[in-house]
Amino acid sequence: MEGHELQRFIDQMAVELADEYERIRLRATEDPGTAGDEGEENWANLIREIVPASYPVVTKGRILSADGRATPQIDVLVLSPAYPPFLVRKAKKVYLAEAVVAAFECKLTLKTNHVLEAARTAALVRTMTDIRSGDPEAELFGTPFYGVLAHSHSWKGEGSTPMKNVRAALSTALDSAQHPRDLLNLVCVADLATWTLMTAPWVGPPVREEPQVLTSIRTCSRTGAEPGWGKRVTVWLRRLPRTLPGWPTTLSQASDLRTHHPEAPLGGPARCVAAGSGSARGGVFAPPC
Repeated sequence: MEGHELQRFIDQMAVELADEYERIRLRATEDPGTAGDEGEENWANLIREIVPASYPVVTKGRILSADGRATPQIDVLVLSPAYPPFLVRKAKKVYLAEAVVAAFECKLTLKTNHVLEAARTAALVRTMTDIRSGDPEAELFGTPFYGVLAHSHSWKGEGSTPMKNVRAALSTALDSAQHPRDLLNLVCVADLATWTLMTAPWVGPPVREEPQVLTSIRTCSRTGAEPGWGKRVTVWLRRLPRTLPGWPTTLSQASDLRTHHPEAPLGGPARCVAAGSGSARGGVFAPPC
C-alpha cells in the first residue's frame, strides 16, 4: 500500500523548502540579511498554510512582558486569535507575551551554537509569561511554544554526523535547564529530521516518593529513526498533592519513548504522551501520532 496522501503533501513542503534553500544560498554571501529575511518568510508562509487563518503569523518581532521587559528579536511569531487587530495592522514589532502562542527562530543553515542560543532564548521567553499552575500540564509546559526551524545544516562533509550533533546540542540544553517548562519544544531541519520534546509527570511507587518529571527528546528523520533519550528530574509541582488521580504510576504509563518511524502507518505503535507531544515526519511538520 502506498503512503498516506497527507504524507505526500508534507513531502512536497520539504521539496519546496529545499528548492528555496538552494535559490537563497546562491546569493547569501552577497547579502546575508536579505537571505535571512527570505528564509524567515519561507517558514512564515508554511506556518500560515498550516495554522487556522484566525492566528496571525508575523515576522521579526520582540515579545513584551507585563512588567515592560522585552526579548531579543525573534524571527517568526504566531499570535492568539484574540490579539488586538489594530496592533497587528500597524505592524508594531513588539507583541504582548501572554498573547503569543508560538515563537520560532529561523536558520538557513543550522549550526550547534544556533541550538544552544535558542535554548537560552526559550528559557528567557518563558520568564515573560506567568507560571501556570493547577494541573501537571500547566506546570510542566511553558508558554509560548518555542522552536528552531532550519532549511538545512552545516554538517555536510564526509564522515559528518548531523543527527548526533543536533542530539548532543539538545542534550546540553536538557542538562542545563532549570525546569522542564524552560526547554525548547522543537528543532526542525527540513532536509534532515525533527526533534520534539516529550514531558510527562511520573510519580512512581511508593507514594512517599517526590513527584518527578520525565523529559525526553523524540527524533523523526527522512532516513530512519533514533531511539528517544532523556532524563528524569525531581520538580515540585506547586499547589498539587503528591499524588493525583489519573497520574501515571509507572514509566511505561508515563511515556512511550519509541520513535515514530517515518514509514510506519499513521496511528502506528508509537503514541503521544497525554501531556501533549507532537509527531513529525521527514523533517517537516506532520499530524500527531
